[in-house]
Amino acid sequence: GATLNLANSGMRLGGVGVIAGTLSNAGALEFGGETQPGGAKVVGTTEITCTSLSFATGSRLVLDIDKNGNCDKLIVNANAPLDLSKLVVSISLIDGQKPLGVNGSILECSSGFTGAVPRLPGWTFSVDATGKKLLIGRSGIIMVVR
Repeated sequence: GATLNLANSGMRLGGVGVIAGTLSNAGALEFGGETQPGGAKVVGTTEITCTSLSFATGSRLVLDIDKNGNCDKLIVNANAPLDLSKLVVSISLIDGQKPLGVNGSILECSSGFTGAVPRLPGWTFSVDATGKKLLIGRSGIIMVVR
């Protein structure tokens, strides 16, 4: 994908749209509205470079997950930790069925995270041992009958 360089500080992205590829900003960046790495019904990765990134109240990170557990990912290269307290996550199942597990992380931040992890019924979120990756899993009981 292409690189979008905003070359400014204090930028706010709002509304609904797709940023596929790389987004670069010389200052702070705030996401408002809906963020969907890779676009609707497509598993993809979006990489953002800025001094700091925040999520505005009411904004959402929409993650596409396929039946094999492949999932969207947002990678943030920032000088400040990413505050998860305002992060609202919604899940879009590409194939209409929940996978048994999800492969890899959904969000990575080079400076780590602050704030509580998101909550979503049927899903669990946790920060890995490095403190720089947000992981997703399914909650509940999974039984395999043979």
